[in-house]
Amino acid sequence: MTTDAPDFSDQPIGGPNSGVKKRRRLPRWAVGAIAAFIALFVGVSIGNSADPTDSAEYRELADRLETATVEHEQTERDLDETRSALAETTDQVATLQADLEDAQGAADVALADMEAHRQALDQREAELDERAEELDTRRADLDDREGAIANREEAVTVAEQEAEARPRAAASAPAAPASVSYRNCSEARAAGAAPVRRGDPGYASHLDRDGDGVGCE
Repeated sequence: MTTDAPDFSDQPIGGPNSGVKKRRRLPRWAVGAIAAFIALFVGVSIGNSADPTDSAEYRELADRLETATVEHEQTERDLDETRSALAETTDQVATLQADLEDAQGAADVALADMEAHRQALDQREAELDERAEELDTRRADLDDREGAIANREEAVTVAEQEAEARPRAAASAPAAPASVSYRNCSEARAAGAAPVRRGDPGYASHLDRDGDGVGCE
């Protein structure tokens, strides 16, 4: 009895133009299928009173089973490595997420500090503006006071000059006779004696109506 084995022919890889062939990795279910097929083949061969291990089909199937077993084990190892890599990547993602949250928290704190600093600067600037206005007001007051002082100094200077000029004018004027008298201020002015001060020749109370000691002002 001849039993056809499943066709596991070589498949090309690397693209349609590569020209390179590699044995295709068998899926998991193929391992069990090949083992079951070998058992069925052995059973049929025993029923035909023939040694199944001498047939080319058996050897081919045995090779296929061994290859499938090796590939299955490799697939399991690859799967374990993939799972390990996935777990490591998951841990890295969790670590990066935690770092990102920490960085976001630090950024929030920094932004809050910057906002508080900005508000403090605004308040300080407002205080400086207020002080500048006060200084301008004080400067204007000082200018006014300096102007008033200058006016007073000028008035004092003028008064001092007038005071100095009066004795010289009195000294240069001819002495009036001791018995001189004026009936009114018109006569005193006509004689060049006005104003007539107390103690001067011709001074009389009727010429000094306000009694300040100076007549015919």
